[in-house]
Amino acid sequence: MEESRPKRIRTKKACLVCHKKKRKCSGTFPCFYCERYCYECQYAQDLVKINTPHLKDNWPEIESNHKQLLESNSYKQDDYSPARSDNSSEVWSSHNNEFVDHAVQEKKKRRMTKKTNALCFPAIVSERLEASPITRYKPLAWNMGTRVRQEPNENSKIHTFLSKDQCLYYVSVYFEDVNPIFELLDQTAFEEQVHKQWAEDMAADFGVLLCSVVVLGSFFSHNNSLHNELQLLQYAEGLLNKSAFSINSIPSIGQIVSWILRSVYLRAAAHPHNVWLASCVSMQCIEIFCLYHDSNEEESNLSEYEQQKHSYFSSKIKIFSIAWAFNRILASEYGTTPIKLSELNIKGVHFSEQSKSHQLTRLASVLPESDELTKEPQMAYFAAIQRISQLSKLQPIQLTLMRATVCFHLYRSLYLTNSHPDETIVGIIVKMTDEALDKCFTLCEKKQAWWSVLDIPFHGICVMLSIDTKESLQLIPKAFKVLNTAVEIFNTAASRDAFQVVSALCDALRDRKINEAKLLNYKEPLKNQNKTEFDNFNFEGSSELVLGDPFFDLFNLGDTDIYS
Repeated sequence: MEESRPKRIRTKKACLVCHKKKRKCSGTFPCFYCERYCYECQYAQDLVKINTPHLKDNWPEIESNHKQLLESNSYKQDDYSPARSDNSSEVWSSHNNEFVDHAVQEKKKRRMTKKTNALCFPAIVSERLEASPITRYKPLAWNMGTRVRQEPNENSKIHTFLSKDQCLYYVSVYFEDVNPIFELLDQTAFEEQVHKQWAEDMAADFGVLLCSVVVLGSFFSHNNSLHNELQLLQYAEGLLNKSAFSINSIPSIGQIVSWILRSVYLRAAAHPHNVWLASCVSMQCIEIFCLYHDSNEEESNLSEYEQQKHSYFSSKIKIFSIAWAFNRILASEYGTTPIKLSELNIKGVHFSEQSKSHQLTRLASVLPESDELTKEPQMAYFAAIQRISQLSKLQPIQLTLMRATVCFHLYRSLYLTNSHPDETIVGIIVKMTDEALDKCFTLCEKKQAWWSVLDIPFHGICVMLSIDTKESLQLIPKAFKVLNTAVEIFNTAASRDAFQVVSALCDALRDRKINEAKLLNYKEPLKNQNKTEFDNFNFEGSSELVLGDPFFDLFNLGDTDIYS
């Protein structure tokens, strides 16, 4: 006998949201569309009609509960939460089970992202610790927050921003602190080009590249930074945008490298959205320029002028590999999909073991591909964590910090699948976090505001709290020591916000454990029993087993000695 199918519900009136967007409305409250995309479902009072029979009688109660649910989802300002900024937006989480990617939607700006985004993890940990919401969707510990946007400058020459001696100083800082991680330029050839073109009318491509190098050198010189650094950055941005919107030009190698360097600077100083867009632009320029087609024939046919012009650049395939690796690592932090270029004629990347680019590329290659995540995501994440632990010792220390960042992403992805890593995986995560914290101390002593100086202790504490084992919790005091050092040295709003949030998370876990311990206070006084008999109980062993007499009586063994 066939089962009777439920009668199809026909909706005559749609809610205001579905009516405005011309969507098919389910007619319930909230309707399916509003519930799925976290809209506030409303019906016109004269058009309200509930098509679900069992909800008709309880409409006022349901509407009241729905309003309470909406209010409870909004983040409230607490005494210990960071001060609210103009750019911060409240977050709504989708409760629909169909969203495998754990989507998060900003209430005001309607932007979507995944919960694997590093910015969302503190709120997720707070929710699972059953603590009151302590953080909004804002870039907590994304970088040190040492730069504030300034008004753009209309000057058209780099000479108006700094002198030649200043330029050479910041170029040297760049090659000392940044280029060892991102091997994009040759120092000797680049400095020769600076001397040559400074007195002449500087070419636009070299000018924007030089600006990108100088602003990075200025950023990592700490107290000796250029006073108009942000204006120089915006000047370079204007040159890049001018070339991007030009009708008769295609991206040059200089512009591609400038976009890569711009994304590095924005990662250290700007909002996550900006750095991701800059990294994507660099990858799209690479695709337009076909930089990933490393043709030896093309290299051999370059004229002498072209060889001199590009003498200060690394090889094409190395530039592509660095951009690809950085984009891939950024995508893991930002919780989105990396740019994937056409695989047609892409050659394998082979560097020497001593090359820093080789280490950066291997680190990015650890991240699982999309097809691996589709089949068995948990196994893919477990395997990736094991692979990252097998990487050789990374140098310079910034690469060790990037390795910890990648490890945090893999753990966050596992955490959101509700899987429990075994002791081996937990040991790997704790070990890499411990090593990264040691490196953070070194950067703090040098007063270099790499984003990892704040990112590693902040997210390290979040990860250790979520693991919640004795081994992981023992690392929290060390992470707090690093965080305290960063706050004392840089003293930025971003570092102070990070400290307040993780302090509140630690308090929440401590309170939960105290409440759980109180559940063990179950003892009550015994009734009609001799207390001294229990006080004299021997925990080391007793000749009178509790189950001994009943066992012997059951088999009528009497006083028989079973050991004789």
